[in-house]
Amino acid sequence: MQYRADIDGLRAIAVLPIVLFHLGVTSLSGGFVGVDVFFVISGYLITSLVLNDVDAGRFSFKAFYMKRIRRLGPALLVTLLATLLVGIFILSPSLLEALAESSLAALLSVSNILFWSEAGYFDADAIYKPMLHTWSLGVEEQFYVVWPVLLLLVSHFGRKALGALLLALSVASLIASEMMLNTAPETVFFLAPFRIFEFAFGAGLALFPVRNTGTSFLRSSASVTGLIAILASAFLYTKETRFPGIAALVPCVGAALIIWAGPAGWMNKRLTLAPLVYIGRISYSLYLVHWPVVVYCAYLYQMPENPTEVIGLIVFVLALASVMYFAVEQPFRKKRQVVAKATFRVGNRAVVFSLIAASATLVSAAVFVDQKDGLQDWLPAEMIAFDETLRLEKKARRKAIRQGTCHFTDMSRQEYADALDACAPEALDNLIVVYGDSHAAGIWSALSRGLPDRNVMQITAAGCSYGGLKKTSKKCTDFAEIASKWITDHADNIEVVVYSQRAKSLLNGAPEENLTTLTVASGALENVRKSLDAIQNTGTSVIYWGPRPEFHPALGIALGTVQSIEHLKARYALLDMSAFLELDTALKAEFKDSPVTYISSYDVICAPTCTFLSEDGGPLIVDYGHWTTTGGDEVLRAMRKKHNILGELLNQQKM
Repeated sequence: MQYRADIDGLRAIAVLPIVLFHLGVTSLSGGFVGVDVFFVISGYLITSLVLNDVDAGRFSFKAFYMKRIRRLGPALLVTLLATLLVGIFILSPSLLEALAESSLAALLSVSNILFWSEAGYFDADAIYKPMLHTWSLGVEEQFYVVWPVLLLLVSHFGRKALGALLLALSVASLIASEMMLNTAPETVFFLAPFRIFEFAFGAGLALFPVRNTGTSFLRSSASVTGLIAILASAFLYTKETRFPGIAALVPCVGAALIIWAGPAGWMNKRLTLAPLVYIGRISYSLYLVHWPVVVYCAYLYQMPENPTEVIGLIVFVLALASVMYFAVEQPFRKKRQVVAKATFRVGNRAVVFSLIAASATLVSAAVFVDQKDGLQDWLPAEMIAFDETLRLEKKARRKAIRQGTCHFTDMSRQEYADALDACAPEALDNLIVVYGDSHAAGIWSALSRGLPDRNVMQITAAGCSYGGLKKTSKKCTDFAEIASKWITDHADNIEVVVYSQRAKSLLNGAPEENLTTLTVASGALENVRKSLDAIQNTGTSVIYWGPRPEFHPALGIALGTVQSIEHLKARYALLDMSAFLELDTALKAEFKDSPVTYISSYDVICAPTCTFLSEDGGPLIVDYGHWTTTGGDEVLRAMRKKHNILGELLNQQKM
């Protein structure tokens, strides 16, 4: 297959938005579409290589997969080993355990499946997952395993049969992707079947090449249009865009147009500029190394906040990728006997031996880390005890809030309705209903223990709350409708509805990234008040249990950066909690003239300073703000003491 420098240039156009997006360049809010461009390129190149060899009668699975191993394996293994080695010395035990697991998944080309299985409300923040980016490699490698087999099997029936197969698979993939985005967005994002249509754009160009079709003007127009499509999606898409689905067609069609235009296309000629071609050649190494660097930088310091820091990190990852390309990628990529004498290369046997040795080292290290609980025993004694308590409390909390059964995740409307009835207390009189997200689930758990003689009803769902200005997921829309109907239907039996939600849904900005840039979303506060007023108008008393302050990085993550509890207290004492105080003040004002009773969490947890420790010195929270069981009991007692109205409403019973 003839080398095309413009495709290396297209690789640069794909990888640069990804890197800049991950570095927090806000103007490239859709930089993630670079991955989809890579999928189109892979579909084109792999299909072309296989068909060329099949047509020439020389295709061999052994040769094909050896080329893939040479191309991908060495650099990936070096990245996995280096990242794990660094992680051993800087990460907290829980994060190190997770890194070991994800490293093994990446080695086995199933990291997309691992991260899909972990996706959910209790999943760790992405910024603390050094191997998260390998999900796309998992998707690609699964494509490499399946597609050549299908090509070989169906090629005997001719190109039209291959085209029919590709069309059927891609249409089914696109339809399934679009249909499932509302109910299972993580499934669509991470799993390969929902990305087939993206590879199909490139594969179709390889199946039915049209090199001599179209005027020079048409091809140049296609190349310009293609680049505009890619850049438009990179600049205009956001995390809220329904993606992949139909929205993925824009960057995929853009990439396909550039590939179709060929080297003579006007924009394709510009893509052969030396800097773009160079970045394209090192794009695989650049993709591999950039995310671990970003993660460790954020873990030890913080995300880059100004252009100088961003540029500095870009220069660093480009240099690191260049070293990887010349020292690792190139020596292993081609057989020793077919390259220039001046360049060091590695033969097939040496490749296999080296990769087996490196893989064995990685597996041994990862298993050792896992068996040692993330090298927990490397911590000082008091930190070991604290970390162990935190681990136990995380498990206890999931059980206490009935995670997955009565604290809902992804369900259909009918499943929500059936589950609500199944999770209701045996007696439905004088009910205390706790409603909201996972923060409300913690309140339900504490009330159930604190008021054993009362009928406390749990209506909670992961990540679902009122007030958000962003588009609500179908899961949460369905949950809100079913919950509201249940409350209305049982209004005569309800004493009080206690509502609560995470502060994040009422703030502009991301608390886990930067507390200092958070601002109150005033429109969201109004939305919450109107929603709770509507419940109050059914004749039921409503208490809005105010949002609590958040500690970032989360407790289990911060443990790796300190050597004592006092050091941990000192680190958290430096956090700027003013946004949460501002939110609490704004909510007090919003509900001042409302029939809904607002009670402040901030006044209790941050009196006089915000605390993450319980009275006995153990953790009050399990992460950034979800309570331990002990912490929930303590906060409930303090809230009842601080807010007399809470005790009155909880103790009253209808006659």
